Amino acid sequence: MPEVSIEPTQLVGIAIFVLIILFHHSNIALPGAVDRVLRLVLVSPNMHRVHHSRKVEETNSNYSSMLTIWDRWFGNYCTSDLDKIEFGLEYDRSQDKHTLKYLLLRPFKQRKPGELPGESIIPPDQSNQA
Repeated sequence: MPEVSIEPTQLVGIAIFVLIILFHHSNIALPGAVDRVLRLVLVSPNMHRVHHSRKVEETNSNYSSMLTIWDRWFGNYCTSDLDKIEFGLEYDRSQDKHTLKYLLLRPFKQRKPGELPGESIIPPDQSNQA
C-alpha cells in the first residue's frame, strides 16, 4: 500500500481553509463597516448568507469559499438586504422534509423535471424543437 504523507505547512493551510469556511457559515454579526471591508477580499458571513436565500437569483450567487474575487470575476457576486432575506428552498419547506431520514436520503432521490425553481420542464434533447 502506498504511503500517504502530508507536510506540516499543508496541514496548516487546510486548517486555515476549514476555519474560514466555518467562519462564513457562522451566525456572527459583524459591524457593517467591518463586513464591507472584509468582503473586499474574504467571504464574510453576511456575504455568504445571501447564497442561502429563497430567491433563485440570490441562491445562484456568492459561491466563493474563501476569496470574493471569484464571485466578482464570474459575475456571481450579489448583495441583498439581510433583514429581508428568507432562507431555505421552496421545494424543501414542508415539515416532512425536516427529518434526519429525509435529509440523509435526499441526495439519492430522483427529481422530477421542473421540480426546481427556474428549471426547464422540456427535456434537453427536445429544447431546440420548440
